Amino acid sequence: MKKIALMAALAMMVTVMPVQAAEWKEGLGPQQPYAGVPEVDLTQTMGYIMLYPRDKMPAEHFCDSLNIYLPREDIVRGTGELHLYDDEGEVYAVSFADESQVQILSLTEEEMNGLVWGGGTNISIKLPVSLEMKKNYYVLMDEGCFTASNGSVVSLPVNKEGAWAPVVNGDFGVENLAYRKEVAVVADAATDAAAEAAAAGTSGPSEATAISVNILPEANAGEGTQTSGSTTTTTGGMDAAAMSAASSSQAQGGGTASATTGSGFDAAAMSAASSSQAQGGDAATAAAAGTSTDADTEASEEELGEVTMRPVKGDTMTLDIVIGGDAVSAVLYSENGSVLFDRQEVKSSAPVTGQILDNDVSWGIVFLNADGDVLDVLSADF
Repeated sequence: MKKIALMAALAMMVTVMPVQAAEWKEGLGPQQPYAGVPEVDLTQTMGYIMLYPRDKMPAEHFCDSLNIYLPREDIVRGTGELHLYDDEGEVYAVSFADESQVQILSLTEEEMNGLVWGGGTNISIKLPVSLEMKKNYYVLMDEGCFTASNGSVVSLPVNKEGAWAPVVNGDFGVENLAYRKEVAVVADAATDAAAEAAAAGTSGPSEATAISVNILPEANAGEGTQTSGSTTTTTGGMDAAAMSAASSSQAQGGGTASATTGSGFDAAAMSAASSSQAQGGDAATAAAAGTSTDADTEASEEELGEVTMRPVKGDTMTLDIVIGGDAVSAVLYSENGSVLFDRQEVKSSAPVTGQILDNDVSWGIVFLNADGDVLDVLSADF
């Protein structure tokens, strides 16, 4: 399963840097990943940590995962919980023991080259609903979410005073992306129950009620140094190259969205987007195809269904497209026909719905300026 990631900074960096096998520079290593930062004892401290996204290294246009990068490779999941909040309260919580939502991954060559590391680990926390741009979020974490050095070193708690504050920037992009289970399954079950009750001479529910999970997540990181007992965590001291590289966090894995800059959008993808647009870009075309228009798109949470991390045939994807800045339109496409959107082109900020037609889910969104130039691309494959 290929992960969708928003990696504009890294993608730009890779185009100007020769790609070679990542390795530690002479004199550097997990205990001292960059020249000019103190060397630490990894048997006594967790060492250096880079959080993404955060204020000094924000996500651009989209974010659906929180990522913790460490230059060491002996990281093991713990049992603590991560909590994501916005100004209204908690919007998401997950235990690090949940392997379906918290992945511990070895860094890819692309990530290591971007971070200028010779190895390391990415702890990726998948969010059920992508974050909103320019919205205030903060993350708190329990002590012991992950461990190292055979369990003798545990991660420090992240308290409100030093909270990780995820940031998503952009005048255009995608917010609130979520995949939702097919509501018809719930409705059919309720209808069957009502029929059985009627046959038995008892009263049953007159209509089905769908239960939805309304979660809003996103991520970023703060910087500084924490010391508690034998554990020291430092998230500052990174050079500009390393800072821009960390956005590679979403470069692999499954079910996240990936963004590239216009220079990285190839002719084949552009052709697919144009083809998708040609097949129908207005509400009339969508209606003719049996899909919803604006009124239908603004369905209530109860009608949308429960959030799922892995979309399959029959599910629905919902998202909010934001148009602004240099972006004047967004073109939606699915090269393999696995997603049928309720519109193919959006010229002003609006909610969009997509029906999942195949288990091999693949889709993309191209943001264009007034001259038709590609500003950014989001694409996803499962």
